[in-house]
Amino acid sequence: MAARGAAWSAGLTAGYGWLVRDRRVLVRVGAGVQYWGFTLDEGAGIDGLYPDVDLVVGYRF
Repeated sequence: MAARGAAWSAGLTAGYGWLVRDRRVLVRVGAGVQYWGFTLDEGAGIDGLYPDVDLVVGYRF
């Protein structure tokens, strides 16, 4: 079953980052909020603020 509709989101996250393991590995954590808004042609949808938590691990070459 397929549904169609318009959607958008925006958010703001703040956090900290650390370089570890001889400054080659980046670890970041953050928290914030996102606003989601979408409506399907059938009338169902979502609209509001929701919490956001992120964790990022990266490697520097």
